[in-house]
Amino acid sequence: MNIDNESVKKRIKLLELFDKAGALTIDDSPLLHSVEVTELTGEPDNVVVYATWETGDGAFAVEFTEAGLDGAVIDPVRVGTIKLEDLKGQMTTVTFFRLAPENLQGIFG
Repeated sequence: MNIDNESVKKRIKLLELFDKAGALTIDDSPLLHSVEVTELTGEPDNVVVYATWETGDGAFAVEFTEAGLDGAVIDPVRVGTIKLEDLKGQMTTVTFFRLAPENLQGIFG
């Protein structure tokens, strides 16, 4: 299957975001510190991001395909947030976070 260079670049950038995020949330998930990211194949139905988490309400999972990445849009209101369809066709919100250490100099006097 042939896909244009812009789609490939977008997919690569999004996979890098998923892979290198200090943490992220998916819809109302707790803060996730890692997700499974796989290689691009150029096939729209190829699952490239897989995330799981648990809450008091049970276990959850979400998968994103290459086609889902193609449809991703930046949320104009929420900083660091994109919206994209998951494997089931549900519109999903993902927010990416950077984690940085606290400066503890002088904290003890």
